[in-house]
Parts: sequence; structure tokens; C-alpha cells
Amino acid sequence: MLTVSATHLHRVFAPTGSSPRKEIETARAQAAHEALAGANATASVELEAIAKSCGFKTARQMRSALQRSQ
Repeated sequence: MLTVSATHLHRVFAPTGSSPRKEIETARAQAAHEALAGANATASVELEAIAKSCGFKTARQMRSALQRSQ
């Protein structure tokens, strides 16, 4: 939990043209991309497990974030 207000965070991120939510999603998408790239292509990759380990609720949410980040 952060000890700063949401308003303050938005003020800090405003000059960058981003938001805390966008930055978190970008970090999660990068982690998912790395996890998927590091997964053995011949092994059965459990997408739900990768999604959850990267902070997404579902594999569908992860796929959407990956598409937006490209």
C-alpha cells in the first residue's frame, strides 16, 4: 500500500502523459512478454499461470494488455 494519495500520483505522472494504471499495465505486459519468451515452446505453457504470476486476473486480460503494448 502506498502512503501517497491517488491525486498526488496523477499529478506526478501528468507531465509524462501517462498514468499510474498505464505504467503498471506496461510493467505487467513486459513481465508477461519475458515469461512467454522464456517458456519452452515444446512444453505446454499454462497461460493462466503466467498471467496470474504477472499480476493479471485472466489470460484474456493479459492478451489484451500485450496487444495494447505493441
